[in-house]
Amino acid sequence: MDAYIGTIIPFGFDYPPIDWAQCQGQTLQVSQNQALYAVIGNYYGGTPP
Repeated sequence: MDAYIGTIIPFGFDYPPIDWAQCQGQTLQVSQNQALYAVIGNYYGGTPP
């Protein structure tokens, strides 16, 4: 499934599709999510790398 980085989509099942992450309020490592960080930065919290 193609989508823009940072897109939030509800799904009717309890696991994310391949290459997607669940939105559970968790902290993600910038080093492992550089493209996402480039789009949203610290807008939703967190500290700069």
